[in-house]
Amino acid sequence: MSGRRLPSLRAPWVAGLMSFLVLASAAGICLSRTGDSAPVPQSVLDSRQESMEAAQEAISRSLDGGMGSLAKIAAVVDESMSRPDRALPILSKGRTWKSLYVVDRASRVVVAQVGAPAQPAVLGDPAPGEAGMRLAQVGTGRQIVEYTPIGKAADAKYLLVGHFDPDRLGELLAAAGPEGAWLLDKSGSVIAGPGNRKPPLGVIDPGLEPGAASSGSRAQHGAGQEEVVAWAAMGGKPSSTALGWTVASEQATTEATALTETAHRRAVTVGAGLAVLTVIVFAVLHLLLLRPIRMLSRVAESSRRTVPKAPKYGEAGRIALVLTRARAGHSGRYRPLALLTWSAGAALFLGAAATVAIVPSFQPVDAVPAGVAAEQQSRSSLAAHQVQTLLDSGIADLTAVATGVRMSKDTETPATLLSRLMSTRDRYRGVAHLAPNGELRAKAGEDVDAAAVKAADEPALAVDTRQGGSPRVFVSAPVTGENAGRLIAEFAPSAFSGPLSLAGPGNTWLLDADRKVIATTAASGLSSRPDLAPAVRDAAGGPGHALREVDGGRHLVSWAPVSSILPAGLAVVTDRPETSPTPAHPNEQREMILLGVLIAVLTIVIFAWLYVVVVRPLSALAEVAGRLGRGDIGVPVIVRGYDQLGLVARGLERIRRDLIRSIATTPPAARRATPRPRSRPATGTHSRAAAAPPPPSSRRTPRSPAQTTIRRPRR
Repeated sequence: MSGRRLPSLRAPWVAGLMSFLVLASAAGICLSRTGDSAPVPQSVLDSRQESMEAAQEAISRSLDGGMGSLAKIAAVVDESMSRPDRALPILSKGRTWKSLYVVDRASRVVVAQVGAPAQPAVLGDPAPGEAGMRLAQVGTGRQIVEYTPIGKAADAKYLLVGHFDPDRLGELLAAAGPEGAWLLDKSGSVIAGPGNRKPPLGVIDPGLEPGAASSGSRAQHGAGQEEVVAWAAMGGKPSSTALGWTVASEQATTEATALTETAHRRAVTVGAGLAVLTVIVFAVLHLLLLRPIRMLSRVAESSRRTVPKAPKYGEAGRIALVLTRARAGHSGRYRPLALLTWSAGAALFLGAAATVAIVPSFQPVDAVPAGVAAEQQSRSSLAAHQVQTLLDSGIADLTAVATGVRMSKDTETPATLLSRLMSTRDRYRGVAHLAPNGELRAKAGEDVDAAAVKAADEPALAVDTRQGGSPRVFVSAPVTGENAGRLIAEFAPSAFSGPLSLAGPGNTWLLDADRKVIATTAASGLSSRPDLAPAVRDAAGGPGHALREVDGGRHLVSWAPVSSILPAGLAVVTDRPETSPTPAHPNEQREMILLGVLIAVLTIVIFAWLYVVVVRPLSALAEVAGRLGRGDIGVPVIVRGYDQLGLVARGLERIRRDLIRSIATTPPAARRATPRPRSRPATGTHSRAAAAPPPPSSRRTPRSPAQTTIRRPRR
């Protein structure tokens, strides 16, 4: 009969052991390959992409701001064109255009101009009737041409045209990183950027619609070093979005092995951890399940002269107690060791699956690499540059309005020009025209505190941080002529939110020389912090960054001065924690979730197989042994299968029959003294033991209960 035994008990154990070890090896290999495919730290890639997004937003703001300034100047020009001399009230100082002129739409005759010579041919044929911008060939180079109708678009006879100075875009692109960036058109040709290098290839999506969000970054190997390529499609208002341009950069990095080493450590940790857990759990299952069952099968097959070593604990110990005593009696209490071992193993593997799938989502990224610190400094410089542009544009706006007020002949024109300024610019909280004695002549928006800005003969910039009030920023411009006085405009607090948001993750502050907060993106509001003082002091010497202790933790602090045409001692400071609670990269997170699902599915399959083949039958045999130990011999044990548990079931059935024969041959006096066995109805069990009719009585002369031993039946 032993030759017919099937390896059903070891099959799920061996299959589970091999499956989990293979899964551990595959997980380590796959995760290592994932790290090798991305040899640059993900934080560096993400930071470079954020810098490109900030650069494209800054360029979009600059172009859209140029269109807004053009519309404001067009309103002043429309007012002046009604005068007989048709003087063009435009000052080139502080403007973003190389050439600015008024052209007749029909005849292409230039009515007035300032700056470089006018080029009306770039408008095409027919001349546009609405405001917009385009890229045009001017001489040997290309320039960005912005235009807007003077007056109502339907009745406009003239166009105000400005050729955008590409050097202004070059400043923004240079601030986007140590090696700069390029502004590319739809075909990939360079509009602005460093001319000593070629832009990266493959960053323009030909199927992308203008205005569709597209940004990204990748690592590539070139020229013997690792490089990071990043890009961002331009957004903003429709005038700049319709161009379909892209900001791109290609920069070398010296942190090429950081992610590979990190991924290798992560792969080794996951693979080794899963392998160690597999070895421990299946070793315990072997020691507490398979080995006791093998010992039981030897006890069940042994003769009365040779009794092998029997298990002592758990279900196997309870069965062995009945097999070795071979008589009715109490078998003692026991603990379900097999079920506890099986449950603990399944719980450990399911817990490992949940840990692998969930922990990466909450695991913070590594300490900020040097490349991320440099990118953070670049974005702080970009934010400072945008604040500078905002302040300079405010001075330019008031200078243009002051010219229109000076040339006006009626009392309603100043109020009209101020209203148009507020309607075309959302950066101001209010604007006012004051007489030399401080009398209010006209205003638009909210009231402006004239006492905050001292009277001057030149445009001025003032920051009012009086105690008890919110900080306020003012610009002023003098007005000469018959309407002499001055114009004062107060910036809206929200006007600085956009430029400061370009600094990226973390909190950003705009501070004056006295370390008073003017604007911030921090949730705590305008409250200042003592640790910002060194950054404001260091900003006087130029942009920079450092790791500093803040509230018991290390933070990356970067700073950059605001270099406006009117010095005000302002600085932009950005602060972010050294270890940011940023979730893992989506690709890595998906891979870890997939690994967790595989571990969970494999655990359910293997441990369900173990339960059906080993744990449940062993528990059922333990219940049978318990009944026999209590003297309940009325329910037979049927043997199903020829594995080790089948041998144990045969041994229990042999003990039951011996007990029945022993009771049948016991004298009546001894039988009355012996408790009558309790008979229970046969009930189904989840094992190889099932109900069967009792065997016929043996003709052999039974021994007394004290002399009853287990005898292996003859075959």
